[in-house]
Amino acid sequence: MPWHNNNKKPKKICWTFGDGRDTCIEYSTTFTGAYLVTHKYNHSGTYEVCIKILYDGGCESSKCKSFQVNEPDRCAADFERIPATSTNDLLVVGFKAIASHNNNKAPKVICWKFGDGKDTCIEYAQNFSGPYTVRHRYNVPGSYTVCLKVTYYGGCEAYICKPIVITRPDECRADFERIRISPTANPLLVYFKALPWNNNNKKPKTICWNFGDGKDTCINYPENYTGVYAVSHRYDQPGQYEVCIKIAYYGGCGAYKCKPIVVTRPDECRADFERITINTTANPLLVYFKALPWNNNNKKPKIICWNFGDGRDTCIIYTESYTGTYAVSHRYTQPGQYEVCIKIAYFGGCESHKCKQVNVGEFCRVDFEKLIVNTIADPLIAYFKALPFHSQEKKPKTICWRFGDGKDTCINYPENFTGVYAVRHEYDHPGLYEVCIKITYYGGCEAYKCKQVQIGEVAQCKADFERIPISTTNNPLNVAFRAISSHINNKNPKEICWKFGDGRDTCIQYGEDYTGPYVVHHRYDRPGNYEVCVRILYFGGCESKKCEVVKVETPGECRVKLFQLTPSITSLVKGFFASPWSSENKRPVRVCWYFGDGTDTCIQLNSAISLTQLFIRHTYPAPGEYRACVKILFEGGCIASDCVEVIIRPTTNACGGYMTDSLISPRTFKFKGFAIHNPDDPVTGYRWTFGDGSAATGREVTHQYNAPGTYEVCLTINTQRGCETRICKQLHVPGNTQIALQITPNPVINIMHVLFYSTHNEPMIIRVVNSYGVVVRTWTRNATQGANNWDLDVSTLPAGAYTLYIQSPNQLSSQLFIKVN
Repeated sequence: MPWHNNNKKPKKICWTFGDGRDTCIEYSTTFTGAYLVTHKYNHSGTYEVCIKILYDGGCESSKCKSFQVNEPDRCAADFERIPATSTNDLLVVGFKAIASHNNNKAPKVICWKFGDGKDTCIEYAQNFSGPYTVRHRYNVPGSYTVCLKVTYYGGCEAYICKPIVITRPDECRADFERIRISPTANPLLVYFKALPWNNNNKKPKTICWNFGDGKDTCINYPENYTGVYAVSHRYDQPGQYEVCIKIAYYGGCGAYKCKPIVVTRPDECRADFERITINTTANPLLVYFKALPWNNNNKKPKIICWNFGDGRDTCIIYTESYTGTYAVSHRYTQPGQYEVCIKIAYFGGCESHKCKQVNVGEFCRVDFEKLIVNTIADPLIAYFKALPFHSQEKKPKTICWRFGDGKDTCINYPENFTGVYAVRHEYDHPGLYEVCIKITYYGGCEAYKCKQVQIGEVAQCKADFERIPISTTNNPLNVAFRAISSHINNKNPKEICWKFGDGRDTCIQYGEDYTGPYVVHHRYDRPGNYEVCVRILYFGGCESKKCEVVKVETPGECRVKLFQLTPSITSLVKGFFASPWSSENKRPVRVCWYFGDGTDTCIQLNSAISLTQLFIRHTYPAPGEYRACVKILFEGGCIASDCVEVIIRPTTNACGGYMTDSLISPRTFKFKGFAIHNPDDPVTGYRWTFGDGSAATGREVTHQYNAPGTYEVCLTINTQRGCETRICKQLHVPGNTQIALQITPNPVINIMHVLFYSTHNEPMIIRVVNSYGVVVRTWTRNATQGANNWDLDVSTLPAGAYTLYIQSPNQLSSQLFIKVN
């Protein structure tokens, strides 16, 4: 921009661009254009640009200025989804544009395409500093492609598209079902399964159950929980209850559902059958069977299926009004022993199954065994025992033995013989012999059997067994046996076969390195005397057998009546007396007292029962209402219990209360409040705060903490006349990975090491209970908060299964252990 007072024109203009590349341009005096110059810099930056003008006539002038040289405009566009202002309508979505310009130029126009045909453009001032947000409402859920176009000041444009998913507003429901359990379980123990539903597949956060008996619970679930939302509840008595479920979902949706349920004893049923005796002279292969159904609720068979053991089975459907005999006939094609099974499905769904061995027609078999006797003195002497079988129970008339050494014998038996069909034989040389037996029965049936027998070796192994005690409270016909092995070379059993004497036998195979007990459980259908046999096959081939008669019986009926001996209605000292009764005059062996204030005790009774052993005195901590119970275990396993309500009135107008707590599972505590008040001033409410921001109401509540730590638990009790009592205490919550009780080693021989994590500083009662429920050992130890290590001597305990209990008014832990010799 030249200037001259006499309007003389530039003759020469020199430019200095500040980057070392300068230029001069000469102009004629007749030039009338613009004095322009262009220059390209290699790099952005601040440069000092100078101009020097030489005018026609010789006048010169110069000027310098600083200029900022920038890179060419580059820009980008992006956006993010942000929470809409309305949380109730998921179809309303917020978006935020994210601008990016290398020269920090601001957006001028932002255009949105929302993918549903409703688009918009927004213009912004150059000095706009707020967020570039927009709000849009979709009509229906679905997947949409959202596009953003940003036009910056200076002309740069950028564009981006992204898919988004629009969900429906949360809809949820709550429902539950009662889970079917085993008919042999406690009929008052009911299982429920929550059936949540959320249209956006959001999971339950909290499920609260109201069981209709005043004992309610809430369970919190993490958002990544994948298991079943189930809960169990034990009712005190049968009846109809209104059960309600309330589900709070992640995201805030909530739903509620109530149903009436009936708590009754579930169906119990059995199946049995008998063979009907008819004249089979015409056809001894035609057999008649009669089903013997039984249902505790007198429900009738709906379907009876028969498996006759010959591959030709049948099922018969009956109406619910049928009153006849459940009989069936079947024609076998040949005589023999068949396993006949019956399966009865009752109206109501209960099913039962029973199998028996049935002999059809006349047939006979024979077998024999070498008896295990002490052959150390003369190992060439062998004893054999014949094992006859005749389908019509006809007896052997003649038994012929071929011993494999050319010295054979036949023995005749009278038809009334009742002894053992045994024989003694002395061999001249040791070796492997083929011994054969042939039995001719009365009536003419003959059977023959041969076996290889080793003669001349000293007995290397023995077999024995014992009956071990187990809990038979739920079913006294359940028994357990333990095989006792003995091998001269300490070889282990390879296979143990059991014959229980009721036709249902089993064989169990073991590994050579197995070190546990050789235990088997069996359930008999009815009481009686049974010949139980065990056969042990050892690694290396040695085999031995032992049989004994075992008596299986059910315990008789038992009862107990609890009496309260009350000096006065305001006395804190109460006396209790238990009056036991047994139909078989079985003596009580243990009595357990539950006083309703968290302090319980069990006492082992002496063989000579006296009245003083069935009396106990207890001091309650304060006035209130308590439920005291007694439970007595009789010889033979029968258990009886009874409860009474204990009411203690205050002697003054003062009001107050106290609380108890007990750890029932990791980080889960059960709290119970006790109020002290006048008889005419009843309690109107119990309110709990747990120190973690949560609260609950009710006299008895359960709460689960999310994290370990020390919390202040407070209980506020209000009465009708306005008395308010507030009690607080510090509660230590152990870590969720902390196992409260650990036992090592398990199985144990002599010394058992116990590691117990305590939540309180207090004395603990340690008990060992056998499988009959009888306390066999008791210790007392002082526990400190945290880890406690104790060594307990159990060397004198018989081998078997036991449960270790560690208990105080605030804590209860238990664990199963095995004692071996």
